[in-house]
Order: sequence, then C-alpha cells, then structure tokens
Amino acid sequence: MIYRSSSEVDFKLGGLPEIPTPSRVLFTQPNYFAVEYSINPHMEGNIGSVRKEEAVAQWEYLRQLYQELGFETSVIPG
Repeated sequence: MIYRSSSEVDFKLGGLPEIPTPSRVLFTQPNYFAVEYSINPHMEGNIGSVRKEEAVAQWEYLRQLYQELGFETSVIPG
C-alpha cells in the first residue's frame, strides 16, 4: 500500500518490532542518476530535469554527515 497522507496510516509505530540501529551505510556514487522515464507520481514532470552537479554535491554532503555521526560508510561503483 502507498500512503499518500498521514491520515491513511493504519498502524502505530509502538506496535512495530524494534530493530537495531545501523552502524554502517553503503553508498553508490550518483554518476548515472537521472530521471529518464516516470515509474511513480514523484517522477512525473521531472524527466530530464536532474541537475547532476547539485545531486553529486547533495550526495557528498549526506555521505560526510553520516561519517560525522559516527557511521562506517562504504562506497561502491554504481
């Protein structure tokens, strides 16, 4: 099911089992990141609109942030 608003959520977070907090994050570089076709509503109207330099900068910021928070980060080829 796809929840489109918070009013559609039919469960409580307290009822979910606890999972361990991850300590490692696996990244792949966004070298091939693009929106070339639409497979969900979030992609509609965005074909060809990816600013790759901005995507790479955001990816790098996120990776560094995880490292600063103490996560072990690994990067694999895309």
